[in-house]
Amino acid sequence: DRAALRNRIVRMANSAETSIRAVKRISSELRPPILDDLGICEALEWQAHEFQARTGIRTRCEFAVVSTRLSRDQMTAVFRIAQEAFTNILRHARATHVDMVMRESCAEFELRIADNGQGITHAQVANPSSLGILGMRERAHLAGGRIEIRSTAGEGTTLAVHIPVAQSEPEAQGDQGSAR
Repeated sequence: DRAALRNRIVRMANSAETSIRAVKRISSELRPPILDDLGICEALEWQAHEFQARTGIRTRCEFAVVSTRLSRDQMTAVFRIAQEAFTNILRHARATHVDMVMRESCAEFELRIADNGQGITHAQVANPSSLGILGMRERAHLAGGRIEIRSTAGEGTTLAVHIPVAQSEPEAQGDQGSAR
């Protein structure tokens, strides 16, 4: 029957189209083109804007970075750590506000993400089944850096990502961030 065959082909085409859109969305979330095109400042600012639009949690960015010397892999690690931090804030913190601050000295890149949520206990931070935290630590380690998590019950949590930077002249990364 031609009509049934035609309907089946249309359903298969729609399914393929949906799958392609999903793969593109997931790929963009893992490493958005803006990271390569404009740099880490703009990518994180975009991520913060998307987080605020999706969740309604007020998010402020302060980037005191003119140009970063992070490698491509380090930028990806920082971006993915920030994504996980936003995910944890949404799932666990009960926050109404997030501040994201980025700085770079001659020796170190630093990203701080602080929320005003309920906080996290030391036991939760140290829990080996906290896969999100373990993933952030692993990403930071692979980028040559580390993370610190500080929290006070009822007052929120601050995640700090520290990545060493090259001691040479800044590379042109297309990253012209400033205080925002």
